Amino acid sequence: MDLKLLEHFAAVAEELSFTRAAAKLHLSQSALSRSVRALEDSLGCSLFVRNTRQVTLTPAGQALRAELPALVDHVTASLDRVRSTGRSSTGRSSTGRSSTGRSSTGSRRQLVVGASPNYYCPAARHLLQLFSDHFPDIELTLRAIPWWGESSSLRKGAVDATFALFPNILSDAADLSYVPLQAQPRVFCLPTTHKEAHRRYLSLNDVVAEPLVYSAYAPPSVAAFWTVSPRPDGSEPKVIARCETPTDFLREVADGRGIGILPASSAALFPHPGVVYAQAVDLPPAGVCIAMLQTRARRPELVDLRVTAEKVAATTSCRVWPDSSVHRLR
Repeated sequence: MDLKLLEHFAAVAEELSFTRAAAKLHLSQSALSRSVRALEDSLGCSLFVRNTRQVTLTPAGQALRAELPALVDHVTASLDRVRSTGRSSTGRSSTGRSSTGRSSTGSRRQLVVGASPNYYCPAARHLLQLFSDHFPDIELTLRAIPWWGESSSLRKGAVDATFALFPNILSDAADLSYVPLQAQPRVFCLPTTHKEAHRRYLSLNDVVAEPLVYSAYAPPSVAAFWTVSPRPDGSEPKVIARCETPTDFLREVADGRGIGILPASSAALFPHPGVVYAQAVDLPPAGVCIAMLQTRARRPELVDLRVTAEKVAATTSCRVWPDSSVHRLR
């Protein structure tokens, strides 16, 4: 199955509108409709009920939406096993290229870009498409990386560059060069049983007393941003669960242990039948950037990627950044 079909399904399931989902994906509405029909044909069932007034999920659509996180995890693990087998049998490096940036066979240039849930925004997808169009001689590979694994993946050499969420990398960014791409609104994650679950927009005051679910890996400075600590009145939020994966995070929220705060991209990538998302109207946004190690930033393929990112950034909103200039090598 083409994984793009699942991405297109996730966008429609989040927006419940083919028009809005098509705009988010930079597709025509007819192309998106064909994609969803192809997915429905491959599964042998309808995923959406469409009429002139609204789009709703069928029971099968609701089931697929709930299974998406597990599907992503399974595909990622399977691909990692294939890569590991390939490296063992051929003796190639973890990225399949030599230190010069060319493949072991000396054919196409290669570039491996890390992608966690943080990359899922229109500007990031636009960057990937524009780069592929402008540099067809470079084989661009997306590699799934763990939650909070951006900096470590770069330093271990698992990826050449990575999409990362600002301000998550700031506490660990002394040796990084990055280009801001797009502002990301933050969303409140609520259990479907919550008294405010029917609302699409919420302020912090609406949920200020609620306990919070959060990541187990965030450093204190980053945790302060995502838990809004301290609160405007000087109080500290109550964090009651620290989770290791997005799936665990959503399970804790769905079970009613607390609410969460995530980037809007997570709402599209991690639907859950027990969780609803409401945009935060009074919290400053986060943002998505493309990051690389400064020591490798002059590699030709990465220069090409950075220049392309600058072009994308020029057409999107980067108001979240304290300084929207590109961090360059001195």
